[in-house]
Formats: sequence, C-alpha cells, structure tokens
Amino acid sequence: MDIRETIRSLFAYEEMGIRRFSKDTYAPSFEKFQEIAGDFDQELNRLYEVSCGEGTDEMEAAESQGDLEAFCAGIARDFVDFIKENEEQGISRAEQEERQRSHNMFMATYVLPHILEMRNPYYKELAKSIEKAWGTAFKNSKIKGAAFETVAGGFQKKFLGFSL
Repeated sequence: MDIRETIRSLFAYEEMGIRRFSKDTYAPSFEKFQEIAGDFDQELNRLYEVSCGEGTDEMEAAESQGDLEAFCAGIARDFVDFIKENEEQGISRAEQEERQRSHNMFMATYVLPHILEMRNPYYKELAKSIEKAWGTAFKNSKIKGAAFETVAGGFQKKFLGFSL
C-alpha cells in the first residue's frame, strides 16, 4: 500500500467522523479513527525510515534535518493533492465551500490530532508542514493542529447559558 492509498482510507471516515463530532461521541469516534489510521501510520513510518536516516555527527544531523523537512513537505503535498484530485466538477460554489469546510474540520479534529498523538521523531514537523501546505493550497482554509485532549476539552459544560 502506498501513502496515497492510506490517505484515501483516512478520508473514507470523513463523513462519519464529522457526524460524530459531539461531546458524547467524539472520543469513541476518534478511537475508531485511530484504528483505521493504522495502515497510514505504518506506511508513514516506512517512508520515514527510507527517507531520513539518523545522523551520528553534525554533518549527518544537518543532512537528516533537510531530509526531514523534505519528507514532511512531501507528505503534506500528498494530503493537498488528494483533496484537489477528488474535487467534484460542476458543483456550485456554495457546495465547494461546504466541502472544503468539511475537509478543514476533519483535518483539524481527526487527522492532525492523530498525527500529534503519534509522538514519533517527526510528528511536530509533519503537522506544521500540513498546516502550511493546506493554508497555501486552499484559500481561506487555515487549519491548526491540536492534541486530542485539547479538541475534546473544547466541549464545555453549560448551565443556563454559562460555561461551567
């Protein structure tokens, strides 16, 4: 399986994930997404091992950092390319904007939190690369990665309209 196929498998969960984005259903939905993302994780780790060796001296470490940036930028491009390749032609501008909002929400509530949960040597750089590529590729679509706990913590308890 290649990285594009694993990205496709992540987005197969987009509609369900967005429907299940509520205080009571987000945690189990995110857990299900974590299971679905297993192939993505494996392919990502395989590509990382091929692309970025661990440097032992300063020269190798500098080369490795350059490899890491190129690796992360390439994965970010794959996410953007996937969305662009699967855009439907002939739909109204309003429908296009609604789909882009859905993609943005899915990326911010499932994909980026999943990447940040990975805690591998490149998770922070990959999240930053995706945020940057996404904002450049899609007008008015700035996304920001946050850990699962941060997203889940955003559901506030209210009583009589006041946050508790």
